[in-house]
Amino acid sequence: MANRPKRASFARLAVGLASLAFPLIVTGVAQAGIAGSLPATMSLRPVLRAAAIVNGQVEACFDKTLSSGSATAGRFDLGGYRAGNLASDVAGTATAAVDPTNTNCVILTLGAGVDPSEYTVLEVAPGAVEANATALGNVADSVGLTGSDSHSGTIGVTTAPNLVGIVPPDGPHITTNTLTYVFDKDVNGTPAPDATLFFFVDGAGNVCDGTGTGVPSGSTVTVAFPGCGSVAGAVRAGVFSGATTSASDPGSSSVSQSAVLPNAPNGGATVKPDLVSTMLGSDGDSITFTFDKNVVVPLDGGTGYIAELANGTEVPSTSAVSTGGNTVVARYGGHLAVNAEFGVIGFVDAGAAQAADNQTATGLNVPGSGGIGDNAGAFARAFTTAPDVFGITIAKAAGTITVNLDDRVRAIDTSAVVLYDAAGDAVGATPLAPSFNSTAGPGPETVTLAYPPSALTNVTSVQFLAGAFTTNGLSGADATSIDQLVGPISDAVVLKGFKAVHVKSHKKATHRKHTRKHAAKR
Repeated sequence: MANRPKRASFARLAVGLASLAFPLIVTGVAQAGIAGSLPATMSLRPVLRAAAIVNGQVEACFDKTLSSGSATAGRFDLGGYRAGNLASDVAGTATAAVDPTNTNCVILTLGAGVDPSEYTVLEVAPGAVEANATALGNVADSVGLTGSDSHSGTIGVTTAPNLVGIVPPDGPHITTNTLTYVFDKDVNGTPAPDATLFFFVDGAGNVCDGTGTGVPSGSTVTVAFPGCGSVAGAVRAGVFSGATTSASDPGSSSVSQSAVLPNAPNGGATVKPDLVSTMLGSDGDSITFTFDKNVVVPLDGGTGYIAELANGTEVPSTSAVSTGGNTVVARYGGHLAVNAEFGVIGFVDAGAAQAADNQTATGLNVPGSGGIGDNAGAFARAFTTAPDVFGITIAKAAGTITVNLDDRVRAIDTSAVVLYDAAGDAVGATPLAPSFNSTAGPGPETVTLAYPPSALTNVTSVQFLAGAFTTNGLSGADATSIDQLVGPISDAVVLKGFKAVHVKSHKKATHRKHTRKHAAKR
């Protein structure tokens, strides 16, 4: 699931796209919008159709020929799976120019420090470009970013740097008593990683913490352990929450995670209880932690079992109980249930469990983590942590617009819903109180917007401005939807197919949020 190993294949794809004159985005071909939604059509305004990473740049294409010189760099932005993450928060877009070889498209040359492959969507503000024939600008919209290799939101993967392994200590590492930790994305150098939040565990179950600051280099961090035993004895290693942040998302701190060293004796087992696996409960508010030994929960325990969310936040357990064997069920007092679709990792802190046959300090567990659930919809390119529209239907005679979202919602801002006619002019109409299930569990949700039937007579597309929908458990910008301009699905069979795929994926994933693509989102 790690991002980094996927890079090579996407790099080859980018080269292939360049050599084939960008075949995925061509005039007259309707590309899918974010979440697989159908694009709108406006006769007078350019409409964003697709975006792809090509040789480190981003090519954004519209459905009309663009005016030369009309592209405004500051009105384009890359967004991440964490809905509040924008590339402009890192370095921004440097330049934007209409592609002279394909005048429907804009080439975005990104600012220093922006790796487009770690973002999932391209967002455009109003007036980012103008149609050559009419001099009218686009309206706010977004599309999935082809070539992104982000898997944030899938099992074990957050938007922050995720630990994928430890470099086996060689001579230089042993001499300096250091370990090099490998993450799935580039880490921030400023501030430097906090070495005291890195640890390793030896075969006897001793936990050793790093000292000072870590030395970052791309997606690796090297940490010194001067006050511990030799790193040659390390069998497991990991990080505690806040050890580092992502270069592409400084607002998302790494969560607590662990990994077994390659070729560690006995598969990395220690003499103490070691975590083997984690699984999200069917109630969405519990996690079962399985160890390699029979365990009990200490009398003062129950709060050391952490649920890690896809946006890098943590939910601590409120209680935990041993089931009489090698498992512990941790519960979260309703705090996980509200955002269970974003739970991707379970982490147990040292001392949260104790060997059943050794109820002394020497029998306390070592820290460890495992993946929980799998938000299948978060895989690859296009969705965000916020509710994303993957389809709408317009029933003009009934005066309703049905909106299909990839995630449950707790609030709707009807003032952020804008109707458009075929030319691209806004139709002034505000919906009545929306209808939706405010107590729905994780998974796709349907929202019905009601209008006077006459208000929909000329409507051909619907725009959902940023903040139109707010998801259940997250907070701030991570919970609120981004701009989307969507055309209706005219065939009810197609809509049924969309819903069937999402529901099926959502049932298979312990953790559900419809299978969108990505970013599907993903």
